[in-house]
Amino acid sequence: MANHDDLSPLPFQSIDALKGKRLGEFRIIREIGRGSMGVVFEALQENLNRRVALKILPPSINLPEKAIRRFLREAESVAKLTHDHIVQIYAISRKESLYFYAMQFVDGSPLDEIIRDARSALTFERIADLIAQTAEAIDYAHHHGIIHRDIKPGNIIVTPEYKVVITDFGLARQERGATLTESGALVGTPIYMSPEQVHGKRGTIGKRSDIYSLGVTLYELLTGQVPFRGQTTQEILNEILEDDPKPPRRIDQNVPWELEVIAMKAMEKAPQHRFASAREMAADLRRYLDGEPIRARPTTVLTKVFKKIRKHRVASTALAIAGLILVIVTTLLVLSAHGAKKSREAFDQAINVGHQLLEEGKPDEAHDCFLDALERSPERPEAHVGLGLALFDLESHDRAYTAFSQAIACDETSVPGWLERCKLLIKLERWQEALQDLIRVRSLAPNNFEILQTCSKLLFNLYFSGKGASLEEKNDLLDKAIEYCEAALQLGNNADMRCRLGMLYLEKAKFVPSRKQQETYLDRSMAQIDQATKLDRNHRLAFELMARIEETRKTANWKINIFDFLKEQGYDENWVITQGYELVRPIWDFLSDEFLPSFDATLPTKSPADGKGPEY
Repeated sequence: MANHDDLSPLPFQSIDALKGKRLGEFRIIREIGRGSMGVVFEALQENLNRRVALKILPPSINLPEKAIRRFLREAESVAKLTHDHIVQIYAISRKESLYFYAMQFVDGSPLDEIIRDARSALTFERIADLIAQTAEAIDYAHHHGIIHRDIKPGNIIVTPEYKVVITDFGLARQERGATLTESGALVGTPIYMSPEQVHGKRGTIGKRSDIYSLGVTLYELLTGQVPFRGQTTQEILNEILEDDPKPPRRIDQNVPWELEVIAMKAMEKAPQHRFASAREMAADLRRYLDGEPIRARPTTVLTKVFKKIRKHRVASTALAIAGLILVIVTTLLVLSAHGAKKSREAFDQAINVGHQLLEEGKPDEAHDCFLDALERSPERPEAHVGLGLALFDLESHDRAYTAFSQAIACDETSVPGWLERCKLLIKLERWQEALQDLIRVRSLAPNNFEILQTCSKLLFNLYFSGKGASLEEKNDLLDKAIEYCEAALQLGNNADMRCRLGMLYLEKAKFVPSRKQQETYLDRSMAQIDQATKLDRNHRLAFELMARIEETRKTANWKINIFDFLKEQGYDENWVITQGYELVRPIWDFLSDEFLPSFDATLPTKSPADGKGPEY
């Protein structure tokens, strides 16, 4: 670092004249950026043969000596930060009348250029990832005692690999102080300032001020426009203090509601209502990306009422304030009661129409109905379930999973949420997760026949669609399906359930090695078929199962014979169950007892002692 003892002014040298010149060990290559507080050049640090970015503070700003000392001290503290997403400061120095610092050269584009030129190329997932990276870097700086104070798209560089690097970290406090001209006019864009920064009260600006600015950046990425659009600087500042931004989904209905909630929470007027930390905001963004429920919640109706009261309060007298509050509260309560009833009716109608459209095979239109319901009541789990069903039919499985999970987050006792997510997990062949969801459903409704019947049917489907599942996993699924069917039949009785249990017993017969066990399960299967035919004499599946049971009895006989014979010959029992039957069945019918001694020559080498199977 440079020696800061001698801060007396030196002869002025034009910034523009530096192009192609040397500044100490740095050779200036080209200008890459310019702002109210300095010019940034690409340069070569010749003694290290390293590309750097040089930010030079022009003498024309006329910074007082105290401000320069503070600038240098804070720049040094920022230089101690080491993070992949924070630009690294290499050196701070002065040459003649120029103060400058050298920092990491980042090959990328500022986020404001991307918003202006290529926002349409950014998916919502990409936007969430970029802001999550930024929030994690900000949190790192906060934990090291540094507050940025000037988070905005122009200070966020994005590389071609979509890696974020934050620039000008920790310098905004001095830059903000230097952006007041002699006439007192504010220079620069105040759009990203938090309300407490606009007030300028000492001690109120902190970590959550950065979170607010990051929320504005997220809002702009989601909608393509800034939240406050006054014609003058003063109008913008007034809007920041007094107005609430329009929710992003009212600008673009394609914006995921989770990202809208995150942006609006980050931009709350009161710092205590924002995310407690940048890491908390980043965590919610990561949850969205991972398809998990976010923890942020929309602003409540009561909070909106008090915001309106604060915005319209009259400060002339206490009586006027009390009168206005009374009028507003009374009016809002009346309107709220009427509006709540209308809102509930509109919500119910949207849900009913959405389900009707799903039955008609119109998931696109149903999707819009459920989104409308979510707009009205985002805390109602049935709206999330409906949205998930529409997304499932549209084969948007990741978003469907998120919707079902959000229904569960809204109400952990939402049986439809758990059931529909389970069906999706079965579709995605995520067997263990599906099974856990079913176990959860049963715990919520242990004595509900309809629920147990649905659960048993899902387990039945889970077992028979379990391609890719191991033999042990399929056996576990089969046992669980039998358990749920038996429990359901203790509460109710119908032919379909009896046939389903009969088929499960029939399958179980395939997993047991002894003749006695197989006969037990085949008898149980036939008993269920008898019960089914008593309930419905014309039940087609019952008669099909009867034929399958008889066929299985024949198959079981030759399997038992082979099993006993191969065990006597010394072959591994597990191998015999899983592979031996099919290997020897084609020739079994052609063998008689007198040929059995020579039969051993047709078998593979006997299984090693470790039970891993025969060697061919």
